[in-house]
Amino acid sequence: MTLSATRPVQREIEVAPAPTVCAALHAQQRHFISFDGDGAGSGWLHGPLVAVAPRVEIAVRSGAARRVTRAALAALGRLVAARRRTGGPSETGIAALLAYDLGSAADERPAAGRLPALVAWSIDRSLRFLGSGRALWSGPPTAREPGAACQVSAAQPPAPAAGLDGALRSSLPRSAYLRAVRRLQAQIAEGTIYQANLCRTLSGAFRGDPFLVHRRLLHDNPAPHAAFVRARRWALASASPEAFLRVREPGRIETWPIKGTRPRGSDPAADRAAARELVQSEKDRAELVMIVDLERNDLSRVCRPGTVRVREPGTLRSFPSVHHLVAVIEGELRPELGVDRWIEAAFPGGSISGAPKLRAIELLDRIEPVRRGLFTGSLFWFGDDGRTDSSILIRTIVFDGARFHLGVGSGIVADSEAEQEWRETGHKARALARALGFEPEEAP
Repeated sequence: MTLSATRPVQREIEVAPAPTVCAALHAQQRHFISFDGDGAGSGWLHGPLVAVAPRVEIAVRSGAARRVTRAALAALGRLVAARRRTGGPSETGIAALLAYDLGSAADERPAAGRLPALVAWSIDRSLRFLGSGRALWSGPPTAREPGAACQVSAAQPPAPAAGLDGALRSSLPRSAYLRAVRRLQAQIAEGTIYQANLCRTLSGAFRGDPFLVHRRLLHDNPAPHAAFVRARRWALASASPEAFLRVREPGRIETWPIKGTRPRGSDPAADRAAARELVQSEKDRAELVMIVDLERNDLSRVCRPGTVRVREPGTLRSFPSVHHLVAVIEGELRPELGVDRWIEAAFPGGSISGAPKLRAIELLDRIEPVRRGLFTGSLFWFGDDGRTDSSILIRTIVFDGARFHLGVGSGIVADSEAEQEWRETGHKARALARALGFEPEEAP
């Protein structure tokens, strides 16, 4: 663990357009991390930001023993706490990537790629884009600004991926997905669970640059928690609309679960009708209520008694390709608990697992033939100023060497219609699939 001995300094500087700067840093750095949300409303707290020379502090391979992952989470908590004692701005801190099946060492199913279970980076230098050719530079007093990266003359336009290379496969083809829905509904009828988020993975060989896929995805489908992460052998492009755990004010934690999806309409009237149908859907409302109750229980494990409340029970939020229902639950944190305890209490998110959470996860592990890996895991930002933000990694493409993995899912309850749930996975996949150069209907 290496900690900066001094607080970072900050100053505004002139820069080339954000895509140009990111492209230059992506080409220069072994590891690359960009947080591409807008920083407003439900976006990343610090606004669009790119890490300069991020440094790996913790790395745990997929399938590591549970004791190893518990030790890694504890190390993450100590690392964040030590930095926050020194203090700093919200633009420097720790970025951490957690796989959905973190700690599931005994899982014998094939993995969606040779990917890590947990990685944490120290970020001592960053650029937060302010617009109009300006950025906020944060870094040690003696550090030089990334001048060469800032002065590239022109951005490349968003480019389509080079495309698929061979056959495309689904971990749960249509017939298998429909059977899986019925299996989960049988468990619901028996009272074992109330709901579960069933996922499938589209995989294929890919030729092209994952960074350009992300650029195209960001251009066509901007999202408040969009992000891109690249390491030496793998990459992750996320257009996530879903916030997970957030601390925007000292001592106050929030979570923002999403349930209910409708595709955007082709014209204003059809779009309004789709939104109205979602708002009036008893099935989607009931599903969200169950997840809200679950998330209240999770937060109560790390909050002061009696402080957890539902600030928004279910608000319509519209994104470029879909409408969603979003709830907001908040509470006052117990000050003696570190960030690792927050993660242990709430991870993975209830919206992408089910209720009751542990039982739903156990059933899904039996039904889903491929481990999810980073899909439906979380990307965290722990700012040195004490603020925290994180996303649920939905609408996410993972690249492992020359292959990609794109996960999609839907929430299954007693009155779900299997065909409609199958179609919902296609709606969710569409924007990501097009960035890769295919339509979801091409999957078997």
